[in-house]
Amino acid sequence: MNPESEKENIQNLKTLLESVGFGNEWQQKLTDFIPALVYIYDAHNKKLSYINKRVTDLLGYTYGDFEEWDNDLMKVIFSEDVDLVKAEIEKYYHLNGDESYEYNSRLNHKNGDWRYFKTLGTVLRKSEDGTPGSFLFIAQDISDQMKVSDDLKKNMQLVSDSEKLLRFGTYSHNMLTREMIWSDGLYEIFGYDKNEDLVINDDFYLKHIDTQDRDMYLARIDEAIKNKSNFHIIYHITTSSGEKKSISTNGTVTSDAHGHKRIFGITRDITPAELTEMELRQNIKTLNQSNKELEEFAYVASHDMQEPLRKIQTFGERLQTKYGDVLNDDGKVYLTRIMGSAEIMRSLIDNLLEFSRITRRTQIFEPTDLNVTIKTVSNELELLFDDTNAKLVIDSALPLVEAIPLQMKQLFSNLISNAIKFRKKDVPPVIHISCRLADNEERKKFMLYSDINYYSIRISDNGIGFEQDYAEKIFQIFQRLHGKSEYPGSGIGLAICKKIIDHHQGVMYAEGEPQKGATFTIILPLIQSKTNAPTEE
Repeated sequence: MNPESEKENIQNLKTLLESVGFGNEWQQKLTDFIPALVYIYDAHNKKLSYINKRVTDLLGYTYGDFEEWDNDLMKVIFSEDVDLVKAEIEKYYHLNGDESYEYNSRLNHKNGDWRYFKTLGTVLRKSEDGTPGSFLFIAQDISDQMKVSDDLKKNMQLVSDSEKLLRFGTYSHNMLTREMIWSDGLYEIFGYDKNEDLVINDDFYLKHIDTQDRDMYLARIDEAIKNKSNFHIIYHITTSSGEKKSISTNGTVTSDAHGHKRIFGITRDITPAELTEMELRQNIKTLNQSNKELEEFAYVASHDMQEPLRKIQTFGERLQTKYGDVLNDDGKVYLTRIMGSAEIMRSLIDNLLEFSRITRRTQIFEPTDLNVTIKTVSNELELLFDDTNAKLVIDSALPLVEAIPLQMKQLFSNLISNAIKFRKKDVPPVIHISCRLADNEERKKFMLYSDINYYSIRISDNGIGFEQDYAEKIFQIFQRLHGKSEYPGSGIGLAICKKIIDHHQGVMYAEGEPQKGATFTIILPLIQSKTNAPTEE
């Protein structure tokens, strides 16, 4: 019911009451029929002079309750609203003629609860001096409407807070009138106060879009309208304060029954994300440059060290050949140690050169059958298998992947050799290799591409194992967990393996337990076309 109809109704009720007479039984019957509180308020004594029986239905009170309160209206007013109601009633003393006035307040229920009421009132009778003698009020229970209104306000506030926190806003664009309706979030993004008197339309919106992006923006919108399709546009704007922002808009085109088109969309401020991405790209670029310089240094340093080392070994051999008989026992020991250290240095330089060459060479990724790779490695390590009674068990077939064949051969050769090297005393080494598709948990954990298949390959042994705390340390270059005398080597083999896997955009990690063996897991992409490309010298 609209406000004008309600005002007309209270005037009609006033007329009816005047016609039947006040205090008449017809007054009671008439007002009890109305599904609302109807009461008359004595303007001089400021007390109730009448209230209909609906007060029992709506608030649970009886006439006896009001008599006990000496007909004090304020006894049923919710405590927090008493001052409000007193102030509102004062306004009725200044009404002219048949004017009416309404207000909202809460009334107490006898059960201890309260209800919202909309109260509409007018002057019922005037005193001889022309001042109001009594007021007629009709109070309607609007608790359900107020609850809906409160819930709506809370939801709207939640949406507004979410838009501000997540830096987005929504809009509706009427293509017939060219007008736009913005949510609070869009006002925030464009730097305007929503209470400003703004005409938001095509021209207003376009003037904020950077000049170099406008044609692209309009073309994408026209294409979406023509095809009645969704669209996604990234562009740049200048806010009301002159701030530059990067914007992402997703929208959809709809038509009503009359064929009038409207666009609904969500616009996000992606400036922080874009800045973070730019910073990340710069950091990656800097890191790659640093790594490249480090590899160049390692390559040059290793290469340049070979010549003096070769001379040390050459002259050491000559010294041993020509003057070995002349040297006393201490001299022979010293010379032997010099030659041994030079050989160790030679091995370290060779390994360091190999480590630096992994990403320096121009090498082509090509289909590589890892079953063939394992067979080749097994044949080359045949003597080592025979000497240690080692056994290699292939638990499942390996895949055909895009890879660099020589690096795959080096990878498995290092891992299998390590499994044999770090065997238990008097226990023949047994190495198991298994393979399966990477599962969703692995994809999520290692942030793998969703549209590429990955294979998870496990190489397990029954050797001496290691403490899990060292699971990352063992992949660092020149890191060793055991003494050179017991387990000879340069400490670079696993670092090379890790670098090969990184170069193939894969994942490698280790699990171990002392005296219970170790397991190395390799996760390799099926293809490299998306994740990698050939590298150049």
